[in-house]
Amino acid sequence: MSGKTVDPASMHTSTTYILGFGSAVGLIIAIISGLQIFSNFKIVDTQAYVSMHEIEEKYYSKEFIGSHYLGKIEVLENYIKKSEVEKNYISLDKVRSDFVSVEQFEAQQKEKRALLEVLNGIQSPFKPIVKMLSSNGQWNNEQLGLNISVRRITSSGDGSSMYANFLLALPDSPLHEESFYSSEISRCKWTFRKNGRDFELKIDKFDPLTFSVKEV
Repeated sequence: MSGKTVDPASMHTSTTYILGFGSAVGLIIAIISGLQIFSNFKIVDTQAYVSMHEIEEKYYSKEFIGSHYLGKIEVLENYIKKSEVEKNYISLDKVRSDFVSVEQFEAQQKEKRALLEVLNGIQSPFKPIVKMLSSNGQWNNEQLGLNISVRRITSSGDGSSMYANFLLALPDSPLHEESFYSSEISRCKWTFRKNGRDFELKIDKFDPLTFSVKEV
């Protein structure tokens, strides 16, 4: 039985090649390890990173979104269309130029009433006025807008009753004639309005003919 003869030189060459390849691989690994330790060079998983080119094509930065976009929920809760503003809102400038607040109006009205009372001499509270007139007496009160001119005062023969005839003008009633007997004294009263206030004029007695005014 014959066998092949192994060439010692060939075996030596193969062994040298294997050892050399292993040394090269080990050297490469050592170099790579050294690079990772002593430099910024890293071996990473490509699936864990995105290129800047892809980012620019598919993404916006949060800063850009914050400056140029509004969230839909925020728009629904805090914004309305500009076209609808004029339908439901009035600009502050127009409010300042064309409107006055209710509080300001009421304060102005109160001040106006106070000034009118001072100008017209009607004090508040109003102190009742009593005026006695003769058979041809007159009473003219400009502040109240009241005018009385007596034309005649007579009494019955036995003195049991009196009769008065006079001209009367009130702020809300023009000059006119009034006539009463003393027996009708309960009807001898008139109400009138002056400067937004209500007053009552009446005859208190016929002898002497006495008128009084009070605020009601």
